Amino acid sequence: MTILEKILADKRKRVEALRGAEPYEAMLRRAGDSPAAASLLRSIRVPGKLSVIAEMKRKSPSAGTILDHYDPSRLARDYESCGARGISVLTEEDHFGGAPRDLELVRKASSLPVLRKDFIIDPIQVPESKLLGASAALLIIAALTRKGYAALLRLCREIELEALVEVHDERELEIALAESPDMIGVNNRDLKDLSVDVAATFRLAGLIPKGVCAVSESGIADPETVRDLKRAGVSAALIGESVLRSPDPSGTLRRLVEAGE
Repeated sequence: MTILEKILADKRKRVEALRGAEPYEAMLRRAGDSPAAASLLRSIRVPGKLSVIAEMKRKSPSAGTILDHYDPSRLARDYESCGARGISVLTEEDHFGGAPRDLELVRKASSLPVLRKDFIIDPIQVPESKLLGASAALLIIAALTRKGYAALLRLCREIELEALVEVHDERELEIALAESPDMIGVNNRDLKDLSVDVAATFRLAGLIPKGVCAVSESGIADPETVRDLKRAGVSAALIGESVLRSPDPSGTLRRLVEAGE
């Protein structure tokens, strides 16, 4: 069993519990009646610049524990003051140590648009994401069937929740583009063996239509890589571990933000 398969098996159990807590239709109605949060797409798509989406997470399967003292509210304020254009919050409980509550805390602490980074596999997670305060939700092609992806993206649009559609290779990009998403994220980390290679973004960037916002995810740790991504036409970089592990997180984030200017 790959790490992705294990994560998805555990997520199905979490979804079952979520569905038992509130009927799907009731949650969907509440989400439909709630106003949309600030647009992540509009915030990160700045002509001539590469925006930074700063990520927060307690731990990960590849890195183990990242922060012993994890304060989402403080991190959100720090990220905003350092010039990030969006915040990504890991809410996956079993493998990343996250919680839906983390997103609510970030939403209250910062005015920046918030991406819910989780393994969205069931329709009920879409209205849940909006009700938590997310501006956008991550849809991972590797975790979904074609039909499931199309249905979830359609649901996001119906309730005014943006979607960042994540791909890893050309085949997944083709599947993603078939539904005309507004944002494509290229994950430089292989979810099967957890290896990282930023070359994945450079390889796929030229295949992403100009009208689609391209985001590079994982493995971005230095200003030169940010500048290279900007030259390749990438609109944003999702950066987390290199900042969180730095002895000077604020200084590191500022330097990465400045490289995209």
